[in-house]
Amino acid sequence: MNKLEQHQNITMNKRMKLGASLAAILTVTSLSAVEIGPTGSGIELSGFVDLRFQSAENGNARDNSFDTSQVEIDLDFETGPVYFNVDVDFTAGGDGAYLEEAVVGYDFGNGFGLSAGRSLSYLGWEAYDPINMLQYSYAFDLGEDTDTNGKSQFGGPQDIYDAFRDGGMASYSNDQFAASVWLGFDPDDGDDSARWEYMVAFTGIENFVAKAIYADDPDDHEIHTIWASYTFGNLMLAGEVAEKDSETLGKIEGWLVLADYSVTDKLGLVVRYSDLERAGGDATLLLTDVDSDKITVSPHYAITNELTGRIEYSSEDLSGGNDSDLFAAELIYTF
Repeated sequence: MNKLEQHQNITMNKRMKLGASLAAILTVTSLSAVEIGPTGSGIELSGFVDLRFQSAENGNARDNSFDTSQVEIDLDFETGPVYFNVDVDFTAGGDGAYLEEAVVGYDFGNGFGLSAGRSLSYLGWEAYDPINMLQYSYAFDLGEDTDTNGKSQFGGPQDIYDAFRDGGMASYSNDQFAASVWLGFDPDDGDDSARWEYMVAFTGIENFVAKAIYADDPDDHEIHTIWASYTFGNLMLAGEVAEKDSETLGKIEGWLVLADYSVTDKLGLVVRYSDLERAGGDATLLLTDVDSDKITVSPHYAITNELTGRIEYSSEDLSGGNDSDLFAAELIYTF
């Protein structure tokens, strides 16, 4: 598989995340999933291993680390219109093993689908799993962790999107557009406040995808995000604007533009520029009323069909004159 095909697969995966039935919501790795059990059993195994090295410099402080950051095992079961997908992650550090997704659904075959369980949110251009990322770091990763100088750290969780959700979804898609409504409840909230996520997408132009999402958690935040991508020849261009209004984190606004160019069948280059602003929020936060500009350059190379390597250099200018730099190298093995 050449890099352009990989780009198309990533775009296709994002299209599938838009779609009518969660039976189609598989990671890129599942495109080469291995059937297990008897032939025609409908049981497939896939996954990936993510190895990372990063060196982050914040003023006079430097942090170097190398770890096997994530191993994911995906099992997909399908019997006629009924399907069940389960993804289990094993991570370094305190998280250990945890359930990422467990979804059961029914595909009506006419564009409509119903599903329920634990799944990743549709929110955002940049995916949760590294296998679906085009570079190492997130664009919106200002984070709450700082060093003793109060400067931002790279490699933290992004600040705007929700990651997981538990609940049920109704969805519809055709060749022109897709739409879904998700409803859930957060068991940690201690009340019965419903959480909603609404999505509409346009896919009616070849190699073009546009998506808009509104997510509402009445206990804490609202999130709006719009992104679009277009591929022509060896070049893919993407852009996104996103906003999160949170009682604890304040108002966070971000936008990004990204270009991914296939130099050869195996070698590609990503260039991304992003801006993130945070205003207000809980007084205990270390980073409030800040503006961050970040530029990222990330070449990536398909060593084999299963093994991909990428490196990244990112430079961030944080308001107040604080600068941060990141160098990262990553190997991802898929099966």
